[in-house]
Amino acid sequence: AEPIAALQASVYERKRPDGTVLEIRTTRIPGGGAVRTYTDVTQRARTAQALEAARDAAEAASRARSEFMAVTSHEIRTPLNGVIGAADLLLDASLPPRERHYVQVIRSSGEHLLELLNDILDFSKLEAGRLDLESIAFAPRDLVAQVVESQRAQARSRGITLGVRIAPEVPEALIGDPRRLRQVLLNLVGNGVKFTDHGRVDIVITPEAGSAANLRFEVRDTGIGIAPDALQSLFQEFKQADSSISRRFGGTGLGLSISQRLVMLMGGRIDVRSGAEGSVFGFTLSLPAGQLTAPEPEQTAPRSNEASLRVLLAEDNATNRLVVTRMLERAGHAVQSATNGAEALAAVPDGGFDLILMDMMMPEMDGLAATRAIRALPGAAGHVPIIGLTANASAQDKAACLQAGMNGFASKPITSARLQAEMEKVMGQIEEYDTPVLDQAQLAQLGSELGRETVTELIEMFLEDSAIQMQAIRIHEDDSGHVLREAHALTGSARNVGLARLGDASAALEQALRSGMVSDLAARIDALERLHAQAIAALRCWSPSSVVLEEVPA
Repeated sequence: AEPIAALQASVYERKRPDGTVLEIRTTRIPGGGAVRTYTDVTQRARTAQALEAARDAAEAASRARSEFMAVTSHEIRTPLNGVIGAADLLLDASLPPRERHYVQVIRSSGEHLLELLNDILDFSKLEAGRLDLESIAFAPRDLVAQVVESQRAQARSRGITLGVRIAPEVPEALIGDPRRLRQVLLNLVGNGVKFTDHGRVDIVITPEAGSAANLRFEVRDTGIGIAPDALQSLFQEFKQADSSISRRFGGTGLGLSISQRLVMLMGGRIDVRSGAEGSVFGFTLSLPAGQLTAPEPEQTAPRSNEASLRVLLAEDNATNRLVVTRMLERAGHAVQSATNGAEALAAVPDGGFDLILMDMMMPEMDGLAATRAIRALPGAAGHVPIIGLTANASAQDKAACLQAGMNGFASKPITSARLQAEMEKVMGQIEEYDTPVLDQAQLAQLGSELGRETVTELIEMFLEDSAIQMQAIRIHEDDSGHVLREAHALTGSARNVGLARLGDASAALEQALRSGMVSDLAARIDALERLHAQAIAALRCWSPSSVVLEEVPA
């Protein structure tokens, strides 16, 4: 037995051979004594173990569901990309009126399928708590105008008037998530048009009494109304007022459920009043006034329009290869195709490509693995700009593309305009600088002073630390003080490893924040993310053997 004087105050558990668990607690008492108690906590331990197992199972189920939805999204969007893309190509051609109408029907049907898919994916993300909101400046009047314009043809065909009433006190610019707010209003207005046989549908925005930031959004229609007993289940997923609604008007029954969850995510809740004269769906959100940045002046089109590019297209789906190839060829570019990442990697060293379009999900070697392998190639081949093509248009996918070393990101279905815009952004970004991303001479100098192993260690530290810094900048972009501190840290660490371009960009962001002259913080952070992705790619290309380093004399 232990001497009493040696006993220390402690609490620990011990499991017996028969499976019972004891909590052993030692307490010192005045006079030099000690009290030790033994408590049977077997049930507590089993409960904790069961809770841990249940948590692990729930997390595994969540991961499996996310992976399933990602694969489902890709598998459905891929043929949709072919349908919508091929229809776009045909609509650009000279077709007789009847054939043009048929193509328009194909395109419209493809877009409707895409809307249904987006509803299902949005619902899945909301269920899993994986849908994030933006916080950017937007013009509410422009947003409402877009909603009305998108519903105008449908309303006109039904003889319905669309109206807008926005109180003059509503600011010209607000801070929030315009994409999700537009999605909610589109759904409510679309339902209003769908369930109104005659009359009108109005969007009304007014400030709440006593708070300029709290805005009341209402969509009012003169439609068929909703029975009182149906209001209880109105926002349940896959539910409509009654089964005849689904037969008569169609739809998944997800729209109102998704809209309610989106509004709740934004801090509000949808309410509804309905009667024989129609229905009113409304919600209140706290959206502070913002400031819009002035539009940039028209600039001369970048290199992608001035000259033909030699483009490598890595895409496993034959239809999508055909569609994207024709889009590129119509723009005057030369295209070589690869059906998987391994073929793309093999083609790059001797291909002389100006740009690579890389699908994310391919057999043998996916787009992310292929990009990392390309970035490890020596010389100019390792620095060819890469645009990721993916059906999974989430923030996580975009981050994965940038982290792998891609320079841009375009989601499917791909349109000519979207592809051209991303190409211009990436090619303009690449040509904007004359200095290299990585100053290899500085690394050589560091090697001569500190040795190869130290330089390699510095690079590994930067790869880890800068990823954390960029993540912190993005997460805390609404906290200028936090962004300033992270940008300051990134400036020093980037310049220490020869990344002057990245260091200059983060220093410019830091200086702008100190002066208080930042009206486009989100855009600046996007640009910094792209530069960081280039920097990571350049560092991953570097190895001690790729630069002649002079060892420090003994």
